[in-house]
Amino acid sequence: MTESLRANYQAYVDTFRRPDGTLGDMLELKLRHTMRVVSNARLIAAEEHFADDERTAAVDAALLHDTG
Repeated sequence: MTESLRANYQAYVDTFRRPDGTLGDMLELKLRHTMRVVSNARLIAAEEHFADDERTAAVDAALLHDTG
């Protein structure tokens, strides 16, 4: 995953944080789900021997798959 995309995603998530820094229960669940999808995308890309650019695209897509 590109570092700039991850930083931008984290900044987006942070806009939903409460003053104490936490996320609501459903947003925390959504974030954990997204991180599991990213992890699975990395595993699939490794097992399928994706080229570097394909691996990056797969992981980036996984990060953004529910953003909307």
